[in-house]
Amino acid sequence: MKIIFLSPKINIENVKGLARYAYEIIKRVEKKFDVEIIERKSEIDVIKPQLQLLSKKFDIVHALSPELGFLLPIIKKFKKFKSIVTFHDFFPFYYKSLKYRFGKLFYLSTKIIWKMSLLNDVIIANSSLTK
Repeated sequence: MKIIFLSPKINIENVKGLARYAYEIIKRVEKKFDVEIIERKSEIDVIKPQLQLLSKKFDIVHALSPELGFLLPIIKKFKKFKSIVTFHDFFPFYYKSLKYRFGKLFYLSTKIIWKMSLLNDVIIANSSLTK
């Protein structure tokens, strides 16, 4: 079985937060399965890693954040696979009330992306509060 992880950039020297989760889960899963990692190169690079799936063979895709999994339901129309998305928190939804220049735009785009991510086969919440 081949599993592809859509992952944030993992900096081994300073592994914290989401990168720590990605590092730990990948390290454990690759002991038992054939694993490939597609890292996003920057914070805004969320579409390219998902589109790379079109040219690969795999059984499962695990997007390690909602932003990296929102296109998977669309890609599943072209390929057969199981999809998993991990939700970590709801911090992006606080931007609506903050007075940032693009706060409302960020809030609306996050809402659309996260609703699309909820269409995947398996949803993982990393805490009971997030659940």
